[in-house]
Amino acid sequence: MFGLYKNLLPVAPLVDDGVAGNRTPQRLAGTGATETRTSRRLTEGHLHLLMVGAVGVRVRFSSNASLTAGTAVSNTRDVVYGPWTIIPFVPDVNSTFVYAEAADGAATYEAFVVSLQA
Repeated sequence: MFGLYKNLLPVAPLVDDGVAGNRTPQRLAGTGATETRTSRRLTEGHLHLLMVGAVGVRVRFSSNASLTAGTAVSNTRDVVYGPWTIIPFVPDVNSTFVYAEAADGAATYEAFVVSLQA
């Protein structure tokens, strides 16, 4: 029971020396429709958190690390998460990268993706 409790609470993750960078938060930040993506592939089947800052973001989950900048996130297809939300998710083979842009297409935004399981 303690393992389940430990892995589901949104607490600051501990560094896992066995896997380089897997617990380091990945920052997604930019202005307006300038898209950013996670720099490292997310671990499939492990619990992650998407933490949105003061401005809502439009997000796309993808398996492709090289989508065309500026067109990866769509105004008609992708989901919008509001300010200060925390979204738990478990990546699968089709969602190992996260792309984001400002929900309103104009504001400066910031979000983080954090792995809670090593």
